[in-house]
This record gives sequence, C-alpha cells and structure tokens, in this order.
Amino acid sequence: MSNAHKFPHSSGIQEIDYDEAKKELYVTFATGGKHCFSACNKEVYDGFKEAKSAGGYFHTNVRRKYESRNMDKEKD
Repeated sequence: MSNAHKFPHSSGIQEIDYDEAKKELYVTFATGGKHCFSACNKEVYDGFKEAKSAGGYFHTNVRRKYESRNMDKEKD
C-alpha cells in the first residue's frame, strides 16, 4: 500500500491511504479512528488528495457512498 497522504491542516481527516489491488480507501480521522471503504475507485483517492477541504470531500464523495468498516474494531 504505502500511498499515504497526510492532511496536516485538516481538523477532521488526518491521513488517507489506498490499496489499488483491493480497491480499498483507508481514512484515518483526527480522533485517531481508522475506517476502510470498499469498492472505491482510485479516482476517488486521487480526488481526495487534491481536495481543498479533506473533510468536505469526504462528506460529499466518500461517506455513505461506500461500504465501510471500522478498522479499530478489527484490532481486537
């Protein structure tokens, strides 16, 4: 993976990463929580990286548009 992109100026999104083989977008929130969004195209990841507002892009283009799972719960 290792396509991590950080958002140092975002109050809500800390980092995103993308697994092209699995088509999964990983979002790490400023609170430390991490979610995986399935069946996500690379164009969404690329758009996220270029967005003026990471939180705005997330709410418009990712949240509730892709099936997600909480990665923190998978650690247990």
